[in-house]
Amino acid sequence: RRQGMDDPCYNLNYSIALVSSFDIYLMSLTDYAGATELYCKLVEEYNMGLSLLENLLEAGLTTPFEEDSYSNLMALLEK
Repeated sequence: RRQGMDDPCYNLNYSIALVSSFDIYLMSLTDYAGATELYCKLVEEYNMGLSLLENLLEAGLTTPFEEDSYSNLMALLEK
């Protein structure tokens, strides 16, 4: 089944990607090489046996389901 914008899972997928993207972006501000390496590793070594959330957590990234994940990211982005 294809997801459309009216599907809650569609929006959830973008929320998960947004939080992870901001994590990598914020890391790149202080450690560009490390952020690039993390991104490439996540893309190249994605474990199909794990869920997306498990892969993100294994890579050390936050997920939108962690308490305070949005407020912590907003505080860093506002600096």
